[in-house]
Amino acid sequence: METNWEMRILLVDNNQVTLKLIDKTLRVNNVKRCVTHSVKDLAYLYKELHLFNPDAIVTTRTNKGFEAYDVITMVKKYNEYIPIYIVTTDTKRIDDAFLLQKGVNEIVMLSDLTELHTKIESKFDAKVIELIKK
Repeated sequence: METNWEMRILLVDNNQVTLKLIDKTLRVNNVKRCVTHSVKDLAYLYKELHLFNPDAIVTTRTNKGFEAYDVITMVKKYNEYIPIYIVTTDTKRIDDAFLLQKGVNEIVMLSDLTELHTKIESKFDAKVIELIKK
């Protein structure tokens, strides 16, 4: 049984280079039926949570004007079940445990974005299986 469901991934970052890198990596690694959309600040994030209705959120640890914690807080108020992935360049951060405790699903190194692809795709596969069982 095949479904027409698409994985909607919302990218949250105000650095256009990082956004394009993450988006291109997801597309090159061919996340199954993936639609991406990006926002640059928290005001747009709130709007896009309601309009785009994402299945996953990808953000970076720090952005100009807001931090990953701000994104986590807003997303979890909207829907606590949306998986959140943080892309970082820094491996040894004290706040990793705090972010994971607050609801981040995975923290992925920017240098290994294929790992992000793998994590999102496994979440996608689980969601499709869940939809097919219904």
